[in-house]
Amino acid sequence: MKLTAGVRGLITLYTSTMLAGMWAMVVPTISVLAQSFNITPGTAAQLITALAVGRFAGMPISGWLLDHFGSRTALIVGRRAVFSLRAFADHRGNFAGGGGPRNTEALRAKR
Repeated sequence: MKLTAGVRGLITLYTSTMLAGMWAMVVPTISVLAQSFNITPGTAAQLITALAVGRFAGMPISGWLLDHFGSRTALIVGRRAVFSLRAFADHRGNFAGGGGPRNTEALRAKR
């Protein structure tokens, strides 16, 4: 299968963005992430990998949204979505069955 010049350009763009823009900042934080959340380094690495896959998949989607709706609309809707999801997460506490801010002292006592 022969790749066209456009496809080669997109592959170069996405690959360089993933490797240069993200890994330089994120990979050194794996040990800090593992210690902060009391998880194994392997689990922390899986979280970083999920972040990379999400960013890679989200780039074309966000580009299409910006082209289709304009940067102002995408910025306003994006901020509202982030705020709404953050408020939901704060209200919910954790996604494994509640708890939230009320149980933070109990969690610290268990460590």
